[in-house]
Amino acid sequence: MVISILMESVYVELIGYAAAFFGTTLMFPQVYKTWKTKKTEGVSTLMLFFYFMNCSLWLAYSVLTDVYPLALTNAVGLANSIILIMFKLKYKKNRPPHGFSM
Repeated sequence: MVISILMESVYVELIGYAAAFFGTTLMFPQVYKTWKTKKTEGVSTLMLFFYFMNCSLWLAYSVLTDVYPLALTNAVGLANSIILIMFKLKYKKNRPPHGFSM
């Protein structure tokens, strides 16, 4: 019984760490592609806004509830969203005058 409970706990932790890994690395490919190409027309402004808000709110929640692994994950996600927003503003001139990617 005790071993079963411990194994279940290990599996739950592994799922949590896997989710943290994928949640943290989710935007790395987009950040890298945008940095290399200097083009942001394929990056949705609305998606960036929602991702920024998602990471901000989860970060606040995790700090307020002392769940620091979740805080770290969302701090990295928030940094990714800020970098992409900065790229979106910086490389705006590479788009046609009326180009707005939603």
